[in-house]
Amino acid sequence: MENTKKALGSKGEDLAVRFLKKKGFKVIERNFHCPAGEIDLIAREGDTLVFVEIKARSSSEYGLPQDAVDRFKQKKIIQAARVYLAEHQLNEEIPARFDVVAIHVHPSGPTIELIKDAFQEQ
Repeated sequence: MENTKKALGSKGEDLAVRFLKKKGFKVIERNFHCPAGEIDLIAREGDTLVFVEIKARSSSEYGLPQDAVDRFKQKKIIQAARVYLAEHQLNEEIPARFDVVAIHVHPSGPTIELIKDAFQEQ
């Protein structure tokens, strides 16, 4: 079960990267880890730094993929983004946002949805 979930996550990340590149995003880093949390993907869209959470599901049994990015998960992503900004000596005033890429993997092929500015710092 865990290997299947991990394989789906890896496949979802690869799909999301290709999808975002086609939309003009420049991928900076994948799987940024720090004590505060993890960010699946960090990219630039124009001058905007984008912290991307990728969620893939093979069924809707547990809801939509984006539903898994609850307030607790958002808080962890925000904390990790702050660490990233500090470690890379980036001014917190640079334009930045949090996006979610929701992927529904079906036998007929994936459906990918980009949710820009999916949540804000509280």
